Amino acid sequence: MSIAAFDVAALPRIVFGPGRIAELPAIAESYGKTLLLVTGGRSFRATAHWKRLVDTLHAKGVTLYDMTVTDEPSPRMIDEAVRSFTDMDIDAVVAVGGGSVL
Repeated sequence: MSIAAFDVAALPRIVFGPGRIAELPAIAESYGKTLLLVTGGRSFRATAHWKRLVDTLHAKGVTLYDMTVTDEPSPRMIDEAVRSFTDMDIDAVVAVGGGSVL
């Protein structure tokens, strides 16, 4: 009995745990200077962490685009996001939040 060939894509890097948000600017910057930051609708943006993260990334010379995901993303939402950001030369997408955002 033979097994058919297959490929497995590597998962993106996931950093999880209390206080890890402080590591995000250095991690994100290692991927490039133009980032898309995806968050949920309100919870993270309503904290002091949001402003500190944005200020730190800007201080490091990072061009930051951002978008929010308030519900489970649909294929249409993903297609619209790709169209909206395709000409921005984004080096990496950083997601902060729960399942819908990730």
